[in-house]
Amino acid sequence: MLCDKVHEALVQMASCRPTDQGVSFSTHCMYPSFEPVRIHIAKVKGGYRVHDGGGVMQAAWDHGRDIAAAGRAVGRHASINSLQSVEGQLAVDVPSEDWLVSAILSIANASAAAAADAIDAAVPAHSTFADRVEEVIKGIVLPSHLVRDYEVRGRSGKRYSFDFALRGASRRWLIVQTIVPHPASVSSKYVAFSDTRDAEEAEPRGLAVYESPLDDGDAALMRQVADLVPFTSLDSGIRAEISR
Repeated sequence: MLCDKVHEALVQMASCRPTDQGVSFSTHCMYPSFEPVRIHIAKVKGGYRVHDGGGVMQAAWDHGRDIAAAGRAVGRHASINSLQSVEGQLAVDVPSEDWLVSAILSIANASAAAAADAIDAAVPAHSTFADRVEEVIKGIVLPSHLVRDYEVRGRSGKRYSFDFALRGASRRWLIVQTIVPHPASVSSKYVAFSDTRDAEEAEPRGLAVYESPLDDGDAALMRQVADLVPFTSLDSGIRAEISR
């Protein structure tokens, strides 16, 4: 029956995996980028804490929006939906498993709505940095050797969009990704680089470009999967990479 096929497809969309902070559950709610809203569930004293892992903040960064405006959207939707706003996350505590479904749906819908508000209303910020990175790259490689919003499929099967890909002496693409000093940005870029290191079409290590300094822990994490380059050294960094 068609209903069975639809049900099977929807079940496949949802995934639940264990993490070091509980479990992470993929919902059918979507951010404006069409990424599913992931809900995190952790056992706490007296019940469970359910939160969105800072998904609204990440969506704002991905769309080049101001983080302060995204924080205001989180606070507004927390108030509307009787949720908590905790360090940029939408969260709620429930006393037992009986309340988990309601909590998941509340957080997922509020997170998707807050992200949409932040992206529609906020002033572009991060895109300016990406534009300046692009101008540097254009001064080094031919236009035919540069792609913006380049997609790579990872080992997990998920496709990741990177800011830029360029070609030099190698036939493989060198990935260049901008990064900002925010936990959501760092973690998402780390996952993307890590999952795509074995991709046939791309170099095993790309460049993670930053302007505002990262803290030592975030910098050490990113260096595990990419070459971390300050914007002021981007020109020389790219020239060194493409000459190999």
